[in-house]
Amino acid sequence: KTVATARQRGARGIDFAFDSNWGYLQVTDLCAEPLSCERRVVDAECGVPKERPRTQIASGRVDTVRVRVKEMSLGHKGLAVSRKALAKFAAKCPALRDVSEETWAAVDGPLVKLPLEVLRVLLHWAANGVLLYACKQTKAVHAALKAAGALEAARGVKLLEAKELRRLASEAKAKASSSCSMSAARGRQAVGKATVSKIARRQPMAAKLPLRRVKRLSLKSKCAKASSPRRHGGGKQAVAARRRTK
Repeated sequence: KTVATARQRGARGIDFAFDSNWGYLQVTDLCAEPLSCERRVVDAECGVPKERPRTQIASGRVDTVRVRVKEMSLGHKGLAVSRKALAKFAAKCPALRDVSEETWAAVDGPLVKLPLEVLRVLLHWAANGVLLYACKQTKAVHAALKAAGALEAARGVKLLEAKELRRLASEAKAKASSSCSMSAARGRQAVGKATVSKIARRQPMAAKLPLRRVKRLSLKSKCAKASSPRRHGGGKQAVAARRRTK
């Protein structure tokens, strides 16, 4: 009777897809609880009208309406959706208010391009006034709202996505700046260690000194070399001349 029971008895994902597409799997109660809260758009924040006009689908002989969605094959008769929930959804979408009951399950129906998971998001939005969906569903939710005539909600989805993109770009920029600063600090530290190692080879006691004193020592030695007068003549020639003088 439930999907969980079918899985316990060995049903696979492909079995659910096949049975659902060809009408062997009958859905008696479609849950509209959101599966993800990564994105949140509230009606009051994006200017969705509060009035709910009368819809054609609100009245009928049975409590459910057959609706065709994207995953269904041509042989499927449609998914049974609560008439009350579907009427609330149609009331918030100007393009769906005058759709007849037979048209919802037609091959060219209003929701034939809409995935089932997005329909669940929209039914929850119609009942609670809040859009809750995953980041990967942003494009599909925006397209569905725009096609249904809910332009205020579609605009809210688009603005939220633009805000998230700016936030991600700012975080990436800050991360890149921090990485460059750390690389520069490592470079200065490496240069300092190389200076200590070079002086330590010349003066063994310098290896025990702090880095600041080693730098000063290195600077003094350079200044001493620069200030000392240059000797004229090569080393061997000078030694030979001194010997001849003696």
